[in-house]
Amino acid sequence: MASRWAANGVSPPHWQWRAFPPNSAASHPASLQAGYPSGYLLASLLYLAVPWLGWRGMSMVGIIPALLAFFIRRNV
Repeated sequence: MASRWAANGVSPPHWQWRAFPPNSAASHPASLQAGYPSGYLLASLLYLAVPWLGWRGMSMVGIIPALLAFFIRRNV
């Protein structure tokens, strides 16, 4: 896994944790692990709010974070 991060130019989380002060070291890994359930919750809420979107529309909505990451890496 670390080789994949290195190939993409992204540092693995355990390298990023060193940038945080020791007193807040526990909050960074917790925020990384909270990403999956948070995304799942947002997808569920979106599906409840817009049920006509269907699974194909939800797949298209799922592309938005990837495009955003591509835009940020390209332009920032």
